[in-house]
Amino acid sequence: RCLVGSEMCIRDRIMTTLQHDELPASSSESYRLAIDLRDTDMSYLIYHPGESTGYIYRHFRLTGTDPVKELEQEIYDHPELLQNYQAVRIFLPASQFLFIPDEFRVPDEKVYFDFCFPENRKEVFDEALPESGCHLLFGDLPQRVYFLQRTFPQAQLGHRLASLCEHFRKSAQKTESATLTACISHNEMDLFCYNRQGLVLANTYRFQHPNDAAFYLLTVWQQTGMDQRSDRLELWGEQETTAPVENIMREYIAQIYRPTEIAYPGASGTNAGDCPIHLSILM
Repeated sequence: RCLVGSEMCIRDRIMTTLQHDELPASSSESYRLAIDLRDTDMSYLIYHPGESTGYIYRHFRLTGTDPVKELEQEIYDHPELLQNYQAVRIFLPASQFLFIPDEFRVPDEKVYFDFCFPENRKEVFDEALPESGCHLLFGDLPQRVYFLQRTFPQAQLGHRLASLCEHFRKSAQKTESATLTACISHNEMDLFCYNRQGLVLANTYRFQHPNDAAFYLLTVWQQTGMDQRSDRLELWGEQETTAPVENIMREYIAQIYRPTEIAYPGASGTNAGDCPIHLSILM
């Protein structure tokens, strides 16, 4: 239901619900809320930390013309987001980010960010990645940050790459070979490369065609010196988006692994695969 006139309600809204349509009568304080923000998308997950399956997951398309105003509208359009939760985690859509190894840390790491992005006018965050041995610096729109901090004063603001880096680092430690992991959505791909020493590379790429995604993968594969026969490629995401890329990559890479049942360990129900992995691993 849109609270504004139909002429203003131009977003294409898509909703997927897991398990239930609303919170139970019991207090929401036993549940946790995670919100994922993108330039033209927003999704949220409400879950119980003691349960193995998702509770509520919803995804919306946004126009992106006025990201802060649209975000405010969506938040207040869904009062379930404003309840008291045990914890709130928000992933910001920061396109400018920088990984700093722990050995290069300085008291004010913002100097690194300002040097790489001299025109920066964004609010800069510093997120620790203890498993990966580095910190992630990222910036987001001050207006959006202030709104979120005012609306969710107890929320932890972060970047999805930090959460995914830590998750995949743990799994990469279990294999002797180097691993290139790709989380593929409809037009975006997050890449993580690990060898025996740890994190080698993490980045995000936008693409329009599977050939573009394959080009990025092969470029990173070559730049990091991975072996076509012994090292492995992991493709995470829905089959309709990963399959075309996989078909191309099988011409070049021998070891390709595409998780199925464990790809979204916390989600179940119809269209559970829509839940991004950085949200599902929270459960």
